[in-house]
Formats: sequence, C-alpha cells, structure tokens
Amino acid sequence: MFWFQQDAPTLLRMKIKQAMGEQADRVVEEVPDGWTPRDGPIITVVADGPQRSAQATDQELVRVTVRSGVHSASRKIMTDIEAFFTTPGIHLLGFSISKSRGTKLISGPDSFFGGYFASRVYGVGTTRKVKNNGA
Repeated sequence: MFWFQQDAPTLLRMKIKQAMGEQADRVVEEVPDGWTPRDGPIITVVADGPQRSAQATDQELVRVTVRSGVHSASRKIMTDIEAFFTTPGIHLLGFSISKSRGTKLISGPDSFFGGYFASRVYGVGTTRKVKNNGA
C-alpha cells in the first residue's frame, strides 16, 4: 500500500469542462497546433510551479489561461471561471482552491498567438489517495 498524489491540473480541467457544458472541448492542456484567435476562445490548464507535500495532502500551483480574439471576452471568461471556483457551497470540487498562493488575474495582448489572454495561478490542495500494490 502506498500514497499517491492526485494530478491537480487534470482535476481543474475536468471541473471547468463540466461547467462549460457544450463548450467543454475548448478546455485543453495546451493550445492546439494551428489555433488562431479566429477559432474562438481556448482555455488552457497547466501545472505552474513548485509543489508542497505533507503526509496526506499536496499543494500545487496551477495556471488557467483564456485566449481569444477579444480582450474583454478573455477577461469575462476568466472571471467566470474564478467565480465558479471561489463561490462557496455551490458545488463539491473534491479539492481546495487558494487564491492567495497564486497570482492576481493578469490580461493583455498575446504576442505569441495573437489576440488577447487572461490568466491566473491558483494554489490547489488535494488529498493523497491510497493505492494497494498491484491494484
């Protein structure tokens, strides 16, 4: 029997996809090859920085970035995601979110892909899961 760490970026990605409904295919790990702002908004969720572990819990920094062709659309989608994660009592996440361990929302022109971005880093706390040898 041993403890293993949950994958915080994957947990966040799954929750955002659930919230997005029919637009869930816009939530990805990395920007697809050939994507341009004309293709519509895209949301990336990736690990961003060091982890901190204790015996039964882990803290990991996770960056959520929205890219689109319109600055206000990127900020609006990002603030909606933030409201989803930080409104207490409306859903069971299965992990904790800390805004204080991450960064404030930043946004502006995207010099790499074109268009605009809005981004935020969250501290994500998860409990370790027990796994039996061979299972």
